[in-house]
This record gives sequence, C-alpha cells and structure tokens, in this order.
Amino acid sequence: MVLRMNFNPADSRFVHLSPGNPRYFELGDSCFIPIGANICFPRFETDEEKVFADYRRMMEKLAHCGGNYFRIWLSCPFFELEPHHVGEFDSRQRIRLERLLRMAAELHLRVKITLEHFRIIEGKYIEFFPGVAGFVKQIHHVDHGGSSQTMLEFFTLPEARAAFLGKLDYLAQYFRENEAVFAWELWNEINGVGEETPLMDAWMTWSEQMLSEARKRFPNHMVIQSLGSFDSIAANREYDWLCRSACDFVQVHRYTALG
Repeated sequence: MVLRMNFNPADSRFVHLSPGNPRYFELGDSCFIPIGANICFPRFETDEEKVFADYRRMMEKLAHCGGNYFRIWLSCPFFELEPHHVGEFDSRQRIRLERLLRMAAELHLRVKITLEHFRIIEGKYIEFFPGVAGFVKQIHHVDHGGSSQTMLEFFTLPEARAAFLGKLDYLAQYFRENEAVFAWELWNEINGVGEETPLMDAWMTWSEQMLSEARKRFPNHMVIQSLGSFDSIAANREYDWLCRSACDFVQVHRYTALG
C-alpha cells in the first residue's frame, strides 16, 4: 500500500516509512505494522469523563489483543477545536486531545488524527444521537462569520485557506513533537464534498497545497489525504490522483457495495 519515499523523519521515535523498503513502516529500527480500529468519535455519550472511560476501555482491549494503532476525528463535537468561530480555538478541546494522546502513549498505541470531515457549510444534517459527527460546518459560511458561501469558495478563497493554515499552526504549536501521533489526515473522504468539475479540481489542488503545508509544520509526522470507497470504475480517476499525490502513503477506503 505504501507508495512514496518522500518522508524522512528527523527522529526515529516516530513511525516513518522504511528507507530500505517504502512498502513498510518503521519505528526505530523495527518494522511497524499498524493494527487497529477506527474509533473516530464518541457515540451516544457526551459527558467528558464517561467518554474517556469508554475510550480507555476500547484502547485497553485493543492493546490487549495486539493492536498498536487507531484513528480519531478531531472535527467531531467532542474534540472540535473551533466550536463557535473560525480561528477561535478552545483550549479545553485541545486538552482533550492531549489527554487522549497520553492515554495512547501509555498503552503504546499510535493515533491517526483526521482534521476535517464536513461536506457542506450551509443547511443542516439531522443528528440521530448525541455526539454524532454531522457533515455540515456552518462556521465557514459568511452568515456565521466565515469567508465562504460554497464549498468551492472554501477550497479556493485565500481567506479560507489562511484559516485552515491557522489551524495547522495551532496544532503544530502543541503536537509537532508528540510521539503518539501516527499521521495527520487532512480530511475524511474529501471527495464526499462533491465530484463535479470544478469542485473536484479545487479540492485536489487544495489537498496538494495543504499536504505540503502540513509537512512543513509536522516534520516528524506523516501527512495524508483520504477518499471514499474504491468500489467502482467511477472512483478510478480520484484514486489515480491519490496515488500520484503528495501523500506520504496511500490508503484505500473499501466498503462492500451490493448495488
């Protein structure tokens, strides 16, 4: 699955691509094969202590079974750094991420952190249970203090790009040396925002630029992007782009599609 060799860690304490065989990850001088789960956001519970108790239960079970890796969404309500306005970072939310990474480190687990997952900036998705990660993020819309009116503008306007870079800067200030981080993932299935031209061209261009910017800020961590399910001929163009992109490694989301 690993296709690129452009990642050269400055410190062997971090998971990195093997310089001898980039199809494998290394940690120090040992092979690292990520085995884990997608526990991306808390389900059914919003109380902080109960959420962390549930995370610890899952993480301990994962470690006991030989796991060494899991994935979270930083953009879910429980961890969202900008809960009210773009550029206004909530330190209490950041401290939650710090706490989770400490728990992971105690259990020798590495964490892939997904930064965004929203698909629209206006309208409303129905939330079926507490803590669900909705796919609308209104703070980026001009009516809520943001810079954009559409997703196309979000990916192309300089103000919107500057806002995302501000989030990368904030995270780098606190986490660029955190050994528990496996990789930073820009977006969960970014093609979910739309696959029509020119929107697709816009998020592809945006991804390349932000992968480069993230790499500057996190020199010891891998940076990647993700797409939706590779289960049809229609997905070929997008995955062909992903394989040629600036991602440090390529991952495939694959669902059973019965028609």
